[in-house]
Amino acid sequence: MQTLWKKLRWSIAQRGLLGTLKAVPKALTRRPSATAPHPFDQRHGTDTSGLLGGGSLAIGHPNDIYITGYSGIPPSRFDAALDRWQETIGAARIEDYTFIDLGCGKGRALLLASRYPFREVIGIELNPQLAAIAQRNAEHWQSLGEAHSPIRILVGDATEPALPAGPTLLFLYNAFAEPLVQRLARNLSSHPVDLIYQNAYFAEPFTTELGYRELCNTVLPLSPEDASADPVASPKDITILFRVNVDTSK
Repeated sequence: MQTLWKKLRWSIAQRGLLGTLKAVPKALTRRPSATAPHPFDQRHGTDTSGLLGGGSLAIGHPNDIYITGYSGIPPSRFDAALDRWQETIGAARIEDYTFIDLGCGKGRALLLASRYPFREVIGIELNPQLAAIAQRNAEHWQSLGEAHSPIRILVGDATEPALPAGPTLLFLYNAFAEPLVQRLARNLSSHPVDLIYQNAYFAEPFTTELGYRELCNTVLPLSPEDASADPVASPKDITILFRVNVDTSK
């Protein structure tokens, strides 16, 4: 009963009361099915596949009801986003940037990011079980020799990241709902960071008044492999690249 109540609270927070009522018949008639591992995992022996609803990830934290769920970022879309970002940094070097995945889940974006020569790749994940999976994936990835930058996993609230000194690229793959996105936008607004927001359903909080500049707003390509294997990705998913403008002369 407690688990059911948690899922109900999550659904109301995510969908509203009317949306929750509409979702109940579908949930009752849905047949369980096993999701095959993504080809990325099949090739590398990692564990980043699957689709986990936010209601199943509750740990007793106030943010629980705003967690949208977990699904690994399609590799083709991640690489396309990094290509677009690199076009915007001019003479700056990737080696000077720290990459931080906000709500890293099982860590697929971390593995993909570590193929680039970032100063460090960091994942922040609220759910300790997912963070533990991400840690195992990172250790396995490093043992394969795939990582070109160090990887670190932190358990904590991704809306309040402790930002390192120096240039930072943040990554957000629709990890949480609008109230947490609003908090994140406020917390980042005094820091000179770049943010790749994929599946940007709640982009409104990143306003020019808070110092955000939109550098790119587009639909990025999805490879045929990702299109057939990914449980949630759509050809219409929006990716937005923001840059926080901070006046350092004050």
